[in-house]
Amino acid sequence: MNLIKNYTKEVEAIEIKFDSLPQDQSSKDRLKEEAHEVLARLKKDQDTEEYFDLNDDFEDLIFRLISIIGQLDEIHF
Repeated sequence: MNLIKNYTKEVEAIEIKFDSLPQDQSSKDRLKEEAHEVLARLKKDQDTEEYFDLNDDFEDLIFRLISIIGQLDEIHF
């Protein structure tokens, strides 16, 4: 489904940004905000009955974002 493909591209882009994150607080904060925004949209769409059959895909992407957010919380500059 195109929705999952689009979300997957967004999550992959966040993962790439995380892997090359500059060593400054503002970059970390921007990436964390971006991850939270995508996570919120994912959760909203996951709760839509129309996409119920895609729950496993949503869960995988949500886990990946939560993992990045958790790692960002552990980084201190």
